[in-house]
Amino acid sequence: MDQFGCHTRNKLLARPTGWMLLICALTVSNFISGSSEAALLGNGQEARAEVVRIYEAPRIDGDLEDPVWQQVPPIGGLTQFEPREAVPPTFQTEIRLAHDGKYLYAYIRCFDDDPSKIIATKLTRDSQFETDDRVTLLFDTFHDRRNGYMFQLTPTGARMDGLSEANRQFRREWDGIWDAKARIDSKGWAVEVRIPFQTLNFDPEKSTWGFNVLRVIRRLNERSRWTNFYQNRSFMDVANAGVLTGLEGLEQGLGLDVVTSGTVRRQHEHKTSRDFTGIDPSLDVFYKLTPSITGVATFNTDFAENFADDRQINITRFDKFFPETRDFFLQDAGIFDGFGGVAQNGRPYFSRNIGLRLENLGLVQPPVVPIRAGLKVSGRAGPLNLGILGSHTDSIGNIERKNLGIARLSYNILGESSIGLVATRGDPSQNRDNTLYGIDFNYRNSQLFDGNTMTGDFWFQRSSTSGMSGDSLGWGAKIAFPNDKWNGHIGVYELEENFFPGLGFINRVGIRRYDAVVRRRWRPQSWLRTVDSKLNAMVVTGDDSEIQSSRFWWQAIDLANQAGDSFEFDVVYRTEELEAAFDIATGVTMNPQRKSWYGWKVSLETANSRPVDMRIELAWGDFWNGDMVLWRGWWNARPSKHLTINVFYEEYDVALPEGDFTKRLVRARTISGINPDLSIESLTQYDNVQKSLGFQIRLHWIMQPGNDLYLIFGQDFDADGDGLRGSRTSGVAKVAWTHRF
Repeated sequence: MDQFGCHTRNKLLARPTGWMLLICALTVSNFISGSSEAALLGNGQEARAEVVRIYEAPRIDGDLEDPVWQQVPPIGGLTQFEPREAVPPTFQTEIRLAHDGKYLYAYIRCFDDDPSKIIATKLTRDSQFETDDRVTLLFDTFHDRRNGYMFQLTPTGARMDGLSEANRQFRREWDGIWDAKARIDSKGWAVEVRIPFQTLNFDPEKSTWGFNVLRVIRRLNERSRWTNFYQNRSFMDVANAGVLTGLEGLEQGLGLDVVTSGTVRRQHEHKTSRDFTGIDPSLDVFYKLTPSITGVATFNTDFAENFADDRQINITRFDKFFPETRDFFLQDAGIFDGFGGVAQNGRPYFSRNIGLRLENLGLVQPPVVPIRAGLKVSGRAGPLNLGILGSHTDSIGNIERKNLGIARLSYNILGESSIGLVATRGDPSQNRDNTLYGIDFNYRNSQLFDGNTMTGDFWFQRSSTSGMSGDSLGWGAKIAFPNDKWNGHIGVYELEENFFPGLGFINRVGIRRYDAVVRRRWRPQSWLRTVDSKLNAMVVTGDDSEIQSSRFWWQAIDLANQAGDSFEFDVVYRTEELEAAFDIATGVTMNPQRKSWYGWKVSLETANSRPVDMRIELAWGDFWNGDMVLWRGWWNARPSKHLTINVFYEEYDVALPEGDFTKRLVRARTISGINPDLSIESLTQYDNVQKSLGFQIRLHWIMQPGNDLYLIFGQDFDADGDGLRGSRTSGVAKVAWTHRF
């Protein structure tokens, strides 16, 4: 018997055998199906276009009459895929692409027979643009058919960007340095785009990139693409993008970006009458070791410009998951994340562990652990994807200074798949040693069964934590069929009792979890656009195979009309075995028990193309040995392009023999866009669990791309039933300036 015990060894002998058989089967299917190397246009021709070399830069002002554009022929037109597949769009779109070695330029003319009906309600950068007409550009700069840069624009000139990662995840938090101008005129609307090649990582040995364009005509709820115009595929799927040629002689200068910033803070604690004032300089250095691999060094790192997290109500005994929003960790985040397709529980690396105390994420603003220095090297070299990150964090409370690190390698194989390794070191939450290593295989084939997609994820991890021995393994496998008419997956993962990823995310161990989902979609070609029905099953067992939790969720009907209004009805059956007591609410303790219960949910949503839209959910039924009613609602108003108002309300009303309680959360956000480069945003949150009201207002001025000014004011109140009493007042001013060489 080794340190894991004989039972662990026996299980491990069986698991890899099954995995290898399945991986071999998927590999064979990959070669049988083949991998598409030619995306097609609507006329059946291969989707290829040339980026024309120009020697005089156009003026970026949204006026497409610049003479330089007459030297650049348009690429092929777009093809509709929503609501009808592979038919001409209602209005044509003309696109021209050029470069001068330093910048990539795009000319886009969106024709519209009635420009007065164009929907353009937002001005602020990185807003949710699903409500508006828009155009999106997608570039696969390595032409590896896996990852891409996305740039989105609206008729007001509002901009949003992000990353498509491994054809599975879109990361909107990434912000690049680029510029664009748009205008509405008698022909429709037009936009000009300028993207510095210094903003992008790419392979200089390749003169071809992957490329696609998406246009949305919001009042018609119509979508068209340059290629990959099938309802079965996501626009962010670059595996089936078209091809851009002519990308030779691209320049990145020295490949050096130096970002200097300074932050001035003032904070007053009302309870203790203590004041804090600080001036913090920060330095971030980005250097392209090669055109495709970037080294980043950060010193005295500061994230003062970030808003507080959106609060969440928790009525379970497990921790909630919060997304990353800090720029340093978002650089090439897709290389570090995505291990085995693990989304939350069992994730080997979760960057919010560095600099933020996870156990305190429910607070108005989680305590910040100062990051004194950090170093990261990430990028791609041919089929190899590389990410190495190290950071040095300061002490806080009884937690000592820490050196934390992660290394992530993956290698592209089989057209769209990859195999990888991960290793982490450090535990930011406790004064103990922790290491982890893992291996994963991510399979993807988008050419199965007449253009359908299949994915597979297989992973294994082992952790080592001082003071804990044995039973520290994790493994998982999942096969998915993420398509339009039929969509589903089946998967299993196990996390042993002492498995602990010190730099990852974990909220439940000593379990084996089984998941299965199947969804059927119909497209009636009537006033209804889609009709969906879905079955979702989840079972969690312990090492003894005894069921600890189960959930069977039937989305009986989900109807959506052509405008985007929808109605949904769900039925849920759950079982839970509670082995240890936990506090579900203040003064309400759930004792060990086993219960089963039913629940129902009805939701109604209006199309977000309307000036005011909303979503309302009502769920009710049994809950443990009592009952619960849940109200949840979103209300969004856009009275003008200069103002957006979002209100969210959530209430859990629970009656139990152990005690009754109500948990309530209200969140209100306003976004005022003066112009595409100047905005004022406010966030107000109240919940009766913390009995606190928090308010923040932030002014963001993009003086020019890469140079930003932030002014932030925050006020927190105690709200315990005796009125509001100030608890904390804070103010922050931050200037960040990018110097490019």
